[in-house]
Amino acid sequence: MLTSHNRLMHEFAGLVKGTWVTSQTVNNVDALLAFLNNVNEIPEKVAQLLEDESFPVDYTQALAFQDDTMIERWGVTEQILWTGVPLEEIGVYLACPAELGVYDSSGNVTGVVEGEIRMEIPNSFYYGNRVTIFLPNDTYTIRIVGTDTGTYKLEAFYMGEENITSFAAIDLPTSSNVTHQYSVDWDALSQGEDAVTVKMDSDGDGIFERALTSDGELRYTEFMGYVVDLNDDGKVNIIDVAIAAKAYGTQLGEENWNEMADINKDEIVNIIDISIVAIDFRKTV
Repeated sequence: MLTSHNRLMHEFAGLVKGTWVTSQTVNNVDALLAFLNNVNEIPEKVAQLLEDESFPVDYTQALAFQDDTMIERWGVTEQILWTGVPLEEIGVYLACPAELGVYDSSGNVTGVVEGEIRMEIPNSFYYGNRVTIFLPNDTYTIRIVGTDTGTYKLEAFYMGEENITSFAAIDLPTSSNVTHQYSVDWDALSQGEDAVTVKMDSDGDGIFERALTSDGELRYTEFMGYVVDLNDDGKVNIIDVAIAAKAYGTQLGEENWNEMADINKDEIVNIIDISIVAIDFRKTV
């Protein structure tokens, strides 16, 4: 389980400030919903803003921080007043190479679908490989669709009235059209249960061939379902570390290249592969 939230998660929460609108006070949640939904009611304006590179930061900050200058710039006239009760919020961040989409139970999506940015879920925003949903009132699935060969890192959190529950998938392999779908029971996850269901579609045909459950942290070996025993002697020891270390820094076709040491199959032996061996060090098959 994760015991702390990493820098990116804190920066994201700090940027959005969905739980506190510090300079105002709120009359009621209905007013807040009306304010947020105002964006969805002006699709042509949203489309125009998306063409401006400053949109992902400035517009979201205008909503989150209630900065008068940015509100005036973006033409947001309705002021939201805050009473000091924290907002519920779901946030998701993805480090590529893949597309990130969050879907609600009605099939609405916020994120990227085949290169197109969509913001269909009420009270949601997408910017910089991040999806934020204010006042979530539905069940959501997170879908990762590979766009190239490599590994990705996924971080998600639920910010409630009293605490933050988080999930991270770290250094998982992907390639073009490979689809991974995540469903999170945030209440169960906050109690330390294996409450994240991950489904895998290896070729993008819409059929999930495999599924697993995880706690708050999912790493490569758990995802792949085996222990990294490079020399097949039934244990992960200094010999396995040496095999990976000898090939460190090499790519496919280079001298000292060793396919066994390329654990995540991205055709380069780097710190990710070394870390995977280290995680399994002293484990037995």
